[in-house]
Amino acid sequence: MATTIRQSWVAARQNDTVRTQMHYARKGLITPEMEFVASREKVSPELIRTEVARGRMIIPANINHVELEPMAIGIASTCKINANIGNSQVTSNIEAEVDKLLLHVAASRGCPLMPLSFSGWATMARSVSSTSGWLAR
Repeated sequence: MATTIRQSWVAARQNDTVRTQMHYARKGLITPEMEFVASREKVSPELIRTEVARGRMIIPANINHVELEPMAIGIASTCKINANIGNSQVTSNIEAEVDKLLLHVAASRGCPLMPLSFSGWATMARSVSSTSGWLAR
């Protein structure tokens, strides 16, 4: 497995009981993820830490996904919104998910789209005509 940008950052904190960005921010600690985000956003690491601690910004940084490149979603960041697209055992409505996708694309200015579970749609997703039909409407 290739070394990723966050591999050493996450490994250094592996014995911590709580390993969330909010936990570190509220303790007054600036993580490498916060420093990376600050550089990307062209703001101070302290601003990132403060916003995360206040709950006004998130840094999606799952410790099981060291391959991700940290980014921020929040009031003081360039990205203000996030969309989760997918289905669940409770509900599965491709029309509603496509509507959500189109709204996200129209309003997001390049903010992330988080694809969740699509297992129930595997057959439908393989059908180009079916999927493109939903997107073309």
